[in-house]
Amino acid sequence: MKRNVLVLLFCCFPLFVSTFFAQKATLKEINKKEFKQLVWDMTKNKKFVFQGDKPVVIDFYADWCAPCKKVHPILEELQYEYGDKLIIYRINIDKEASRKPDYPNLFKFESIPTLLFIKPGQKTRPKPVKIGGITKDDLKRMIDVYLFE
Repeated sequence: MKRNVLVLLFCCFPLFVSTFFAQKATLKEINKKEFKQLVWDMTKNKKFVFQGDKPVVIDFYADWCAPCKKVHPILEELQYEYGDKLIIYRINIDKEASRKPDYPNLFKFESIPTLLFIKPGQKTRPKPVKIGGITKDDLKRMIDVYLFE
């Protein structure tokens, strides 16, 4: 019996450690003022003109949203993996709801979590991508297709 327990612990411990200590990066949460500085100042430019110099993913979420909570650690891991080649911003749509512009109307989305993928020099308004229940591998493929191909 002791031997079975030891074998089980020996086999499962690396899995536990790798899951518990997965490499993650902190995502930057931005508000509308920062959005105007970092992404697009729609008060100066009615047409979309991305102001950044690196590819960006913007995650629209809310604290009460269960799928958003599942996506968050995946985005943290991907931010760590891509390093400084990619920036991932988060926008809490509940916190920003009272301020203009209204993101769901501006980017034409109705549910969360929703992502925007924006390339440097992009001059067309990004189309929102709904991502509920997505895996890390699928999200990584989307980032590669939308931003690096």
